[in-house]
Amino acid sequence: MSEKSTRIKPQFNLKTAFLYTLVGGLVVSALISVAAVLIGEMNEMIIKALATTFILVSHSLVILAFLAYDHANRIGEDLLPTVIVGSIFANIITATLGIWEIWDPLISYRAFGLYTLLIGVAFILTGLDKLRIADKLNRRLTQITTILLGLWTLLLIPWIFVEYDMLSSLYYRLVVALTILVATSFVLLLIFRWMARSTKAELRAPVAPKPELSTPSLGLIFAIGLIVGFAWIVGISAFFISAAQVQSY
Repeated sequence: MSEKSTRIKPQFNLKTAFLYTLVGGLVVSALISVAAVLIGEMNEMIIKALATTFILVSHSLVILAFLAYDHANRIGEDLLPTVIVGSIFANIITATLGIWEIWDPLISYRAFGLYTLLIGVAFILTGLDKLRIADKLNRRLTQITTILLGLWTLLLIPWIFVEYDMLSSLYYRLVVALTILVATSFVLLLIFRWMARSTKAELRAPVAPKPELSTPSLGLIFAIGLIVGFAWIVGISAFFISAAQVQSY
């Protein structure tokens, strides 16, 4: 009983904090809008303030929805929802810094690209975790695929934050080569997993399920997955265009 209370209390406080943030953001947004109407113009300061409020409120709503429906306390336990919530919170900060030009707004845009990369990788790692079985070769291949995916993610970060023509053609070839290795390792994992389950009856026995995310949380994750998937398609296309342009130099 005591342990359960200890886990629930911090989550409740976090929900309350985001709720107050949401209410405060709505109040500030209303005050700014009233000021704009009374002044009779939408100057740059008011536009920036409204944009900041919109970012704050919209992001807080998504985070609050995750926290409200996290009945199994999976945030902080499971990789995917933790990365999603952390990335959304980080985007509040980086987007605000860009809106107020504390740093180049392009940095905020590039940071958003980093968040979509991390969330997409979290989706893949979650899928890899589902493929784990009590087989030595499976564990080895899962570890190798995870390591290769981590290296691939780190290798992509310079492309996100640096102008594409500042990177050599060797860099792009390394990314493509590592992509092939990741894909090959993943396919081998699927093949040998199927072979292990086909030859070892004990691996086909049902596994006790761990607490799952609630249906609303899964719906949010699905919606975010669609957005991130679209961003990945755009990013992959942009990467190959960049690589082709560098190769043509």
